[in-house]
Amino acid sequence: MFIGVLVVEEKMLEYPIRLFSNYFASSLLYEYLLFPVVCIYFYQTTYHSKYMSIVLQCLLYTSALTVIEVLFERYTDLIEYHTWTWIHTFISIFF
Repeated sequence: MFIGVLVVEEKMLEYPIRLFSNYFASSLLYEYLLFPVVCIYFYQTTYHSKYMSIVLQCLLYTSALTVIEVLFERYTDLIEYHTWTWIHTFISIFF
């Protein structure tokens, strides 16, 4: 997700603990593994769905990812918000 890279480069949030920290400022695990897997799962589960069902599933997946990110931000050192908030996360993932 290119938005994640832009947000990290603009220092709106940071990932203090990350793989290959000398080479990547963003979270390699999230940006290139976890988020794409969720996107594939979303595509597979909504392939034959009607429009309203797709929107509801999108809300469900977006809410789950946002809640997990907020928990990681509050209780671990994996994510640190500067000017970014959970609302920004929710909107950017939903769209």
